[in-house]
Amino acid sequence: MGKKRDKEKIIKRFVYTTRERSIFFARSLINKYCSALALPRTVSMESLDMYRKLSEKGKTRGLRTETVCATLVYLAAHSRSPRTAEEVAAVIECDPQELYNIQKRLSPALEIKILPAQAKLFLPRYASILGLSQEAETAAAKLLKRAKLNRSGKILAAAALYLCSDLTQREIAEKLKLSIVSLREAAQQLSAKK
Repeated sequence: MGKKRDKEKIIKRFVYTTRERSIFFARSLINKYCSALALPRTVSMESLDMYRKLSEKGKTRGLRTETVCATLVYLAAHSRSPRTAEEVAAVIECDPQELYNIQKRLSPALEIKILPAQAKLFLPRYASILGLSQEAETAAAKLLKRAKLNRSGKILAAAALYLCSDLTQREIAEKLKLSIVSLREAAQQLSAKK
């Protein structure tokens, strides 16, 4: 019985190529990261497709699989339910700058142009973190629709929620892990556009 199991292990080892084993490992990491970040299944599927493309082109050589997978999850989630690089980096316990560096290296191979995340995509998640009502979220969405500012989406979403709620800047900044100064400046710009 033990010899049969050993033979099966040996056969499995030689049936798959290194690239296939790498893809299997990447799939498990991507699923783990997506579940930790509460991302939809479509994000994990898109991330895995990107990993396959990169693997076929040989662009993953010399890079940590964990960091590549985290970067791909960050890129795939960017248009659907964005997460900051800091949030993704916290899941795999690495430096956010490492994610940015790998993103710059892999984006040309994937033929992806990364645009800044829209503020309206951050609203539902931020409103739930802050414990705000649907009315406050709707009012913030209307405010963002009227104002066209060239700022970070996460800062604009937080500033709009600040203007439409009774929370202080400090409470919002601490709960969302943002700078109070950036939040204050964005809130002033948004209130001027009202």
